[in-house]
Amino acid sequence: MRIAIGIIIGLAVAIGLQTGFEFLSSQLFPYAPFDVFDRARASEVLGNRPAAANALGIFGYLVAAFAGGFAARRISGAGWTAWVPPGFLAFQAAVLALGYSLTGWGQAGAFVAALVGGVVAHNLGKSGNGASDSESAEAQIDA
Repeated sequence: MRIAIGIIIGLAVAIGLQTGFEFLSSQLFPYAPFDVFDRARASEVLGNRPAAANALGIFGYLVAAFAGGFAARRISGAGWTAWVPPGFLAFQAAVLALGYSLTGWGQAGAFVAALVGGVVAHNLGKSGNGASDSESAEAQIDA
């Protein structure tokens, strides 16, 4: 049950943070409204965003992947759960890259940032005593 709760909370944190960073980016660097189902217009608008707007979006992927993965791992106690939120964000970045014509560095950057956030979350989310999660759990049971 802890694993499921950790994953759900981790995904909620990751999606919430990424959405917040994209909202902040759109407020700092406004763009013309467009219909998301009109791929040509959406690609034109999103492809012409300033570099700083794309960089903020990539930074959002990094922070969201880290925070979501860290939350999932710490809540669940299972190391592999740190990869679920970053994996979701990497998948999202790949789908967006395939669906819309964005800048090349923006496409790759979002995907890589999500994976880097996962690596950091996986390594920093470990138990504080340097033991693996399973060793830490066994020590708590024995105590």
